[in-house]
Amino acid sequence: MFLAGFILAEPPTSLLINRLEMTSLVRITLILVLVYPLSTAVGHALLGFGDMKGYAMIDVVHQAFRALLSPLLIALGFGVTGAVAGYVVAFAARFAVSLTLLYGRYRRIKDAIP
Repeated sequence: MFLAGFILAEPPTSLLINRLEMTSLVRITLILVLVYPLSTAVGHALLGFGDMKGYAMIDVVHQAFRALLSPLLIALGFGVTGAVAGYVVAFAARFAVSLTLLYGRYRRIKDAIP
């Protein structure tokens, strides 16, 4: 789905909103098609292990990245593209942190089994 959307983003974008320059924004946003469900699944796996502290940390990291990165990229002159990229990078950071926490939880469980 991601590859098809990324490759074929131009015709639907130009047809639906009649602005070809928005194709890059659509392509950046398509990264969320991969990152969002994965970060949500890993976060819920942490909840399943009872790691509320880790789950809360994921949300704090996500919001911090979003609050810092999007305005910074706008201030650096990237405009709307920077804002969207900051939003997407915040979700990627959320996924990376949640995956790291889940792996740490897995290692503790694995080490506890004789």
